[in-house]
Amino acid sequence: MNDITNPSGNKRERWGEILRFAIVGTTAVAIQYAVYLVMIHLAHTGVNVANTMAYLVSFLFNFVASTRYTFKVKATAGRGLAFAFCHVVNYLLQLLMLNLFVEWGVGKTWAPLPMFAVCVPVNFLLVRYFLKQERLQNPFYIFRIKREERWVAIGSLLYGVLANMLVICAYWLDLSQITDNYRKVVIRVFHISGYDPISYLVLTNWSAGYNIYRHPLLAFFMWIPCQINQGLMALTGVNCDMAVMAVILTFCCVYSAVFLFRILREIIGLAQTDATLLTALLFSFGYTMVVTSVPDHFCLSMFMLILTLYVAGKKMNAKHMYTKWQTVLFFIITAGISLNNGIKVFLANLFVNGKKFWKPSNLLLAVIVPSAVIWIAARWEWKTLERPNYIARQMQKKVKAEHDKEKIYKAFCDTTKLTDSTQIAKAVDGIIKKKIRAKYIRDHKKAWNLHKGKPIDKSEFGSWTDISTPRDSSLVENIFGEPIQLHQDYVLKDVLVNRPVLVQYRWVWNYVVEGVVALLFLVGIWCGRKSRYMWLVMSFFGFDMFIHFVLGFGLNEVYIMSPHWLFAIPIAMAYLAQRVETTRLRVPLRVLTLLLTLYLLVWNAVLYIDYML
Repeated sequence: MNDITNPSGNKRERWGEILRFAIVGTTAVAIQYAVYLVMIHLAHTGVNVANTMAYLVSFLFNFVASTRYTFKVKATAGRGLAFAFCHVVNYLLQLLMLNLFVEWGVGKTWAPLPMFAVCVPVNFLLVRYFLKQERLQNPFYIFRIKREERWVAIGSLLYGVLANMLVICAYWLDLSQITDNYRKVVIRVFHISGYDPISYLVLTNWSAGYNIYRHPLLAFFMWIPCQINQGLMALTGVNCDMAVMAVILTFCCVYSAVFLFRILREIIGLAQTDATLLTALLFSFGYTMVVTSVPDHFCLSMFMLILTLYVAGKKMNAKHMYTKWQTVLFFIITAGISLNNGIKVFLANLFVNGKKFWKPSNLLLAVIVPSAVIWIAARWEWKTLERPNYIARQMQKKVKAEHDKEKIYKAFCDTTKLTDSTQIAKAVDGIIKKKIRAKYIRDHKKAWNLHKGKPIDKSEFGSWTDISTPRDSSLVENIFGEPIQLHQDYVLKDVLVNRPVLVQYRWVWNYVVEGVVALLFLVGIWCGRKSRYMWLVMSFFGFDMFIHFVLGFGLNEVYIMSPHWLFAIPIAMAYLAQRVETTRLRVPLRVLTLLLTLYLLVWNAVLYIDYML
């Protein structure tokens, strides 16, 4: 309206913003350039690390000045995230421009100057757009902590910090060192269940270290954190990868709790007390506790899946559609972290959009095209980044084999009485075959091979299946057992190293607790059977059960993947709580939920702390 009634005033306001942005931007650029020069010439870092650290310093000044002075808006958490998003885009653009100008022959000292000339105007347009957005239009408003969520956020923050501090204290002396053989140190030292410490390696020296076809974009998501860690290493002389990963995990922990709480409150309509209890119940589960502090992808997946369910539920309640760009965005992030979870984004689109999911335009642009793009990207990533390393490893093995053969040949010639070269060669080949056969037998006696189930076939995807691991005992011990309450024996041992596939509890009451949780889950499903949203949640759970329980993917250690579906239990129980809300069963159910939460929290925390210390 102001544009129509007072166009000249609006024009003056825009020019005022541009002038103030120029003052703040010039100051921020000067700060960034000064820190960049210090990092280059005094800390002797590379251009990418220097620019990352300089950008972080100028970012803090820039946010305060931009909100309070340039655009004169209130500095809220939502605007902070919007501002951070703009600067992530700007940072990536700067990274591209900086490397291009260096590649084109501009010196390291002067390369940032043309980079600023390109990036500053783009950044102004992005920042102005997001900071001037109204509350309901700002996509980052979703991350604002509401008043009733503050205790949930504070509790989950303390929970995440303490869990991560436990891991950091246990491994800091070994993993904070800067060494050329860091990979060997990490693989030798870090052992928590079957979780891989690959993120520590990627954050230390960036590479496409994850399984590319299962985590196609995860390494790229870790690029900026890796640059931050590189800068911290240059400044402190200490590898801070554990601290950087702890920040990422704690963020995911807090917002997993907040978005689950919102699902229970805003979508299902629970009372605040019940929503808080059920949120706490999820974080009392054994492998929710573990996953919020280990350097694997599962906590990131849990956060994105709960966020996907929350957004889908809000759209269902408002009778809005899942747009194509929203589906693509969620798919790229969720499938980029773990490819199989991308299917759940399509399920969310199906349940929200209904019959319109099958429209050719939606199928093509929201399903087929992003799936093809991420698969092509994974193939490119393999050929460009990983295949050269694979070939190098194979060549090393070949060279080692030839070297070993020469050693055996020389040792045999020194001791044999044979003189014929053909007979000597046959004898040496026989010795080598015996050694290979002995190694094969030794390897197949190891847990790595003994505990792997028999696959359907040996194809690329068929080799991931398992048709021999027993289903009934796996359901009791590894699907509804270990993920919820840790087994007292073989606590957090690795099934591929030193843990049996199936471990039983010592006490009957452990099975009673498991049975109570499973019963509440089933009754909750029955109570919510008429809810479309309930069936969306169960489609997520059902997909995981299909790939793990039916096909057997990772069935021998399925509990480590449980954060992909554990949130379905409190959501289902919410429908039970909703059903008894106006009956005399309301208080007994709350008491039962509270007792289960306290018991599981104490049981799992004691075992986890004992293992780590």
